[in-house]
Amino acid sequence: MAINILLADSGHLYRDILENALADESVRIVLVRSIAEAMDAAAKEYFHCFVVAWQLADGEGTELSRKLRDPHVAPYEPIVILTASPSSGLAEAASQAGATELFRKQDVEELVTFLRRFLKVHGQMPCRALYVEDAHDQQLHLCAQMREWGMEIDAFDSADDAWNAIRQENYDILICDIVLGGHMTGSRFINRIRRQPAPLGNILILATTAFDNAARRIELFHLGIDDYVAKPILPLELKARIQNLLVRKRSEATLLLAKQRAEEASRAKSSFLANMSHELRTPMSAIMGMTRLAQRNTADPTLKEQLGKVDVASRHLLSVINDILDISKIEAGCLTLENAGFRLGEAVENVASLIGQKAAEKGLQLNIDFAAGLPNLAVIGDPMRLEQILLNLAGNAVKFTAEGSVTLRCQVVADDPDSLLLRWDVIDTGIGIAAENQEKLFTAFEQADTSITRRYGGTGLGLAISKRLVHMMGGEIGVESEVGKGCDFWFTVSLKKSGTDALGVPALAALPPAEQRVLDVHGGAKVLVVEDEPVNQEVSRSLLEDAGLDVDLAEDGHVAVAMARQQRYALIMMDMQMPNLNGLDATLAIRADSLNVDTPILAMTANAFEEDRQSCFDVGMNDFVAKPVVPEALYETILRWLSRPQANA
Repeated sequence: MAINILLADSGHLYRDILENALADESVRIVLVRSIAEAMDAAAKEYFHCFVVAWQLADGEGTELSRKLRDPHVAPYEPIVILTASPSSGLAEAASQAGATELFRKQDVEELVTFLRRFLKVHGQMPCRALYVEDAHDQQLHLCAQMREWGMEIDAFDSADDAWNAIRQENYDILICDIVLGGHMTGSRFINRIRRQPAPLGNILILATTAFDNAARRIELFHLGIDDYVAKPILPLELKARIQNLLVRKRSEATLLLAKQRAEEASRAKSSFLANMSHELRTPMSAIMGMTRLAQRNTADPTLKEQLGKVDVASRHLLSVINDILDISKIEAGCLTLENAGFRLGEAVENVASLIGQKAAEKGLQLNIDFAAGLPNLAVIGDPMRLEQILLNLAGNAVKFTAEGSVTLRCQVVADDPDSLLLRWDVIDTGIGIAAENQEKLFTAFEQADTSITRRYGGTGLGLAISKRLVHMMGGEIGVESEVGKGCDFWFTVSLKKSGTDALGVPALAALPPAEQRVLDVHGGAKVLVVEDEPVNQEVSRSLLEDAGLDVDLAEDGHVAVAMARQQRYALIMMDMQMPNLNGLDATLAIRADSLNVDTPILAMTANAFEEDRQSCFDVGMNDFVAKPVVPEALYETILRWLSRPQANA
C-alpha cells in the first residue's frame, strides 16, 4: 500500500530531496504551491501526511494547517511545517494552527527521520489476530479494515468460541470487546487468559470498550490488558495502537534474542578460555616442573645458573598467560570472588616474600606500614585476589624504582559493624608518571609511555586487571605521581569482618618447609597420581617421591578407577582432562564403588577457572591444585589432607 504525502511548497527542491531520500519506501509525493491547490488536492484524494512550507504563494502555512484540520479533511493526520527561521513564537503559532511538528528547512535529515518513522508505523502489519466482537456490523467493518493493513484475522461473536480457538492456534494479538453476550464476558475471557502459563498467558491484549472513564480504565489494566481503544472506534487510532503493541512485542523479542545470543557467545568464550587455559598451562607445567627437577638433580653450578634463568623466564611467561586469561575471564563475566577468612598481615607477608629478593637485589628498602592492630585482624574476602592487586602494584614499584624505597601501607577508612573499608597505598621513589599519561594507566594493553616497554618490559595488563578486581571488591583505585618523584598507587576495598577477632594473636613459630614436614610425618604414604601427559607424570612423581611418598601412576580415568578398587590410598591426585574417562567421571566412579570412597581426592589441573573448581567439588573432590604446580603450595595442600584423621584410616 502506497503512502501519499502532500508537499505544499513554492519550489520543487524539497520534493526532489524527499523522493530521493525515500526512494526505497512505498511513498508518493504530490507537490502543490498554494493553499488553494492543497485544499483542492485534499478534497480529491486521501493523504496520510502533510509537509507545509511556512510561506506559500497565497498565504502562510499555518493558515493551510487550520484548513486541513477541518473534521472532513485531515483531523488526525500529521502536519509538518517547514521554516527557515524557527522561534518560540512560530512554534506556538504552528501548534495553535493544529500542526504536529515544526522543522527548520536546513534540518532535512530530521525531517526524513520523522517521515521514515511515520512510514514504518503506517506500513503493512503482517500478524495474526483474534478479534472478539458481538456487534456484527462493527466486526465486519473492522475485519475488512485490518485485512487491508495486512493482518490475518479470525473473528468470533462470543468469548466461548474464541476460547476454543485461542487454545488451539497461535495469535500475535487479541482484540476483545469487554461487554459480550453469552456465558463468558470479555472481562472474564481476558482474566482467564492471563491465568494461563506462557505463551498463551502473555499474548498481547487490546480491549475495546464503550465505557471510557477513569474507573473503567483502571479496572481494565488490573485485568491485564496491554492497551485499550474506546468506542466508537476510529480505524486510524486502532491501527496506531495495534502497531504500537506489535512494535513493542517485537522489540522485546529482539532484545530476548540478543540476550540469548550474548549468553551463547559468553558460554562459547568461557569454553574457549577454559581450553586455552588448559592448552597453555599444561606445557608450562611440564617446562617449569622439569626445570625444577633438573635444578634439584644437578651439582654443576653453571647448569644451575642456566636452569635458574629458564625458571625465571618461565615464571615471566606464566605471569603473562595468567594476565591474559584473567582479563579475558573478567571481560567474559567468568571471574568470581571467593569469600574466605584470612589475616590481613598474611596477604602483605606473602607479597613481601615474593618481591623482597628483587628489592634487595636493587638495594631498595621495603617498608610495611600498617595501622595499629591491622596485621592480625581477621576478615572475610578473597585473599588471593587481594594479593594479586598488591603484587601487581608492588611489583611495578620495584620494577620502576632504581634507588630509595617501596612502602606498603594499610589504614582503615571506614569501620562499620559488619565490614571494613581499607585504603592501601603502594608508595615508591621511582621514575614517576607524567599527569597526561596517568589517565590511560588502568586501560588494558596501555602503558604510561610505550618506550618503557623496551626498557622495563610488561604487557600493560596488570593495572587493568587490578582496577577490575578493586571494583569487584567495592572499591576505587588511583595514582598520585610526579615525574622524577615516585608514585603513590592507592586503592580501597571493602572486607567483611570474620567474627573471629585475631587481634593480639601471637605469630606462629617458624615451621620447617612443607616438603620436609610431609617427609617427616607422612613418609611412605601411598598416593595415586592420575595423569595422562608423560612429562607431567614424571614431574608429579618426582615431586611426591622427593617428599617421601610412595607413588602409583594411572594414565587415565579407567585405570584409576580399577586401581582404586584394588588398593587403598592415603591420597589421590586427579587430573581433570584425560582420554577415555575424564577426572570428574573417574571421581564419581571412585566415590560410588571402590576402596577409596572417603579418600581425599585433589584435582591437579591446568583448568584454573572458578567453574572448574566448583565442578571438582560437585563430584566429590576435596581440593584443587592449579597447574603449573608450585611445589611449596602442593606440599602444603598435601600436608593438610594427609594430616586429617580419615586420610590415615
